[in-house]
Amino acid sequence: MRVLIALLAISIVGYATPQRNPMGLTARIMLISDPSVKKEVKISKDQDKAIQKLMTDGAEEMKTKLPENFDMMNPLSHLEPKLLPILSEEQMLRLEGIYMQANTGFSLADARIAALVKLTDAQAEQVAVGTKAAQDALMESMTSGRVSNNTLKEMAKKRLEAGQNLLKVLDEAQTKIFNDALGKPFKFRS
Repeated sequence: MRVLIALLAISIVGYATPQRNPMGLTARIMLISDPSVKKEVKISKDQDKAIQKLMTDGAEEMKTKLPENFDMMNPLSHLEPKLLPILSEEQMLRLEGIYMQANTGFSLADARIAALVKLTDAQAEQVAVGTKAAQDALMESMTSGRVSNNTLKEMAKKRLEAGQNLLKVLDEAQTKIFNDALGKPFKFRS
C-alpha cells in the first residue's frame, strides 16, 4: 500500500498543473509548477530551478519512505514549507490567493488558511466532516464503475459544489477575510 501511495504522489509531481485535485487539496507546490501560475506569480529562472529541485528531491525521497504525517488528500503538502525561503512575501501572497481559489472551501482544512480566517474549533470540525463526506462521495464515484470523461466532469462539478458549501461555515467577517485574501481572479485551465 505504501508503494502505491508513493507512486500516486510521484505521478502527481509529473502532472503538475493547476487542475483541481478531485480528491483533496491541490497543493501550492503543484500550482506553482504550472507555467501560467509561474507567470502570474512572477517566478524567476533561479526560483523555478529551486522549485523543480525541491519537487524532484521530494519525489525521490517518497520512493523509499513516506514523510511523517503523510496526507493522501494533499500528498505534497510536506514540501510546501520549503517554498517559503524560495519565494518573496509578495509572491507567496499571490500564490496563497491562487491556492484558495483552486481549493475553494477545501482550503479551510489547511492550517494557514484556518488561522487566517480565525476558524473556531467548531467550524474546523464542520470543515473536517464536510471534507470527509465530499471525499467519500468522490471516491464512490471513482470506484462505482468505469470512469469516463462524463464521470470526471461530474466529479469536478460535485467537488466545486462541495467546496462552495464548505465556505458556508464562515461568518460574515471571516468571509470578508477569505474573499480579500483571494486576490484577483485567476483563470484555471479546465
